[in-house]
Amino acid sequence: MNLYYVATSLHALHLFTGIAILLGMTWKAAKPGFLGRHQNWIEVYGLYWHFIDLVWILAFPILYVVNR
Repeated sequence: MNLYYVATSLHALHLFTGIAILLGMTWKAAKPGFLGRHQNWIEVYGLYWHFIDLVWILAFPILYVVNR
């Protein structure tokens, strides 16, 4: 049962981190000229978000199926 709370807490931490980064980038992207100079930031954020998705898509089944 403790593993469930640890995994869920880590997932929430990554989720809130991603949302905070997304909000910060949205705020910065509203300024003129940002997208022309910082397209890499958006790409790196997208890669981060999808990497975290992949990790959790693999981690949750492994943690719950292997235990049974």
